[in-house]
Amino acid sequence: MKNKLFIRVLIGILAGIALNLIPRHIVQVVLELPFFMDTLGSITVAFVFGALPAIICATITQIAMAFIESYTSAVILLYVLTVYASIGIVCMFRKSLAESDSVLSTAFILLFISILTILAVSIIGGIVNVICIYVQEITDSPVQNNPATTFFQYDLFKMGLSSLPTYIFSRIPGNLVERPVITLMAFGINFLYKKAIASNRQSQSENKTAKQ
Repeated sequence: MKNKLFIRVLIGILAGIALNLIPRHIVQVVLELPFFMDTLGSITVAFVFGALPAIICATITQIAMAFIESYTSAVILLYVLTVYASIGIVCMFRKSLAESDSVLSTAFILLFISILTILAVSIIGGIVNVICIYVQEITDSPVQNNPATTFFQYDLFKMGLSSLPTYIFSRIPGNLVERPVITLMAFGINFLYKKAIASNRQSQSENKTAKQ
């Protein structure tokens, strides 16, 4: 039983890494939209298996992205903190979602998760952005920016905002779209996975009963 669970978790982590990297490539490279879409897999793993597998998934993804994009400075790896925060928020409400007995209460919990992750990802991402730019400038490393972070920054700087508020507020429009979408998609995958597992167990139980 433990071996089966370990294999499921391992496959889940690998699938989560793919779900982090593939939508991200499609959205940022192919469609050139100002969204990250690099946390779907990690949030899905958090819903299905909990915090530790999701943290492993997020960490491996961030390291993989460092090689894919040839990060000029290791400090950019700090952006994984935004994913850790989202994972923590999801895991805070996993039990409540499992015990939810109505569509309305489930929808309310998912909405609350989305709001909290919008705030957490925007604030932590903005702080990390300031740190990264500072470190890259003092080490003479090329500053790496992402369309998802720079899309609204120019207008905010023109309004006279300083760096930290600009880097935080510039993330909010994208997160207002991305966070609810990722939360709903991840929960949907979790729901289908749990249904499939329950159906498989019921089928095995019926087969055992039939054999007896």
